[in-house]
Amino acid sequence: MHFYNYVDGIETLMTNQAYSLVEHYKSQSKFPAQTDSFEEAVKIEESGEKVNYEVSAFWGYYLLLIEQMSSKELYESIKEFLKVDLKNVSKCVWFLKKEEEFLFYEPFAMNMAGEGIEITIEKTFEEFSAKVQFIMKQYEKDIFSFDEYSFKSLEVIICHYFGYIPRVKFE
Repeated sequence: MHFYNYVDGIETLMTNQAYSLVEHYKSQSKFPAQTDSFEEAVKIEESGEKVNYEVSAFWGYYLLLIEQMSSKELYESIKEFLKVDLKNVSKCVWFLKKEEEFLFYEPFAMNMAGEGIEITIEKTFEEFSAKVQFIMKQYEKDIFSFDEYSFKSLEVIICHYFGYIPRVKFE
């Protein structure tokens, strides 16, 4: 959708997914997974217990995408849920510096390198956007070799293999 500049479709998909997840959490007290792990998602979904989340990579990255898409309306509509219902959940993302790229190919890279940053909910979309842009500016020059040589799928393969969440990057 992004390639064909189908922005309305992306925003519709984002909005539908956010509303579905908010309603699911409010009724079940759980969302699919804290990390990108199918096993974790199945375990959480099949559990009859309330899940006590401490960290959510999903909501951290989702907030970055909301800012990237300038989806003020979506931000305003889920802001209260994220601030109240998920007040004890850190919405985190993972950044990795270019100098640390060699560690990206190692098991446990998320423990050895990079920085986990919490994306916070602000009073207004403008304040939120300014904070996200400030964070993103710190890492804008960190281009990895596979990005330079147009082999971007290598990152997906490595993340899947080692169970990492993807690094933050937007073009």
